[in-house]
Amino acid sequence: MNEIRLGPPLGDQIMAMAERYRQSPEDQLNLAVKAFLTLSRLGSPAVTGLLPGDFRHMLRSGWQPTIIDVDDREEYHRMRLIPSANIPLLELWAREDEIPQSDNLVFVCQAGIRSRIAAGQWTARHETPAFFLEGGLVLWARLGLPWEIDESFPSSVSAEDS
Repeated sequence: MNEIRLGPPLGDQIMAMAERYRQSPEDQLNLAVKAFLTLSRLGSPAVTGLLPGDFRHMLRSGWQPTIIDVDDREEYHRMRLIPSANIPLLELWAREDEIPQSDNLVFVCQAGIRSRIAAGQWTARHETPAFFLEGGLVLWARLGLPWEIDESFPSSVSAEDS
């Protein structure tokens, strides 16, 4: 059997949830995977993926969407679009009053998976269209498009872990 090793942010979240609900980490991970698979199957015609080049062109043309980064806090400070607000996916519904009701809402994340889930959930819950960044910030950066890093943010990953 292969061992699954999770990065610190996700691993810490799984451990905290397991402790909170008095479950084994394996049971909590299985539940998280089932939830992810279920949510990733949600589809909505109003959920539209934006390719990084198209999104950049739209921004340069004057479009001013509200950009919500659904990565965890550490990931957000490692790589983010400016301007964007950070509301991790696990906190989205607890903090939804911080998000303006708008047809110009774009969710982003590192790989485009959590942002697609967020856009689908938002659209289903609010019956307003939402966008997500296809390929996430990783593809955005690979295409040489601008992003920002917060060098002052303390990382939980030490030099020995890299």
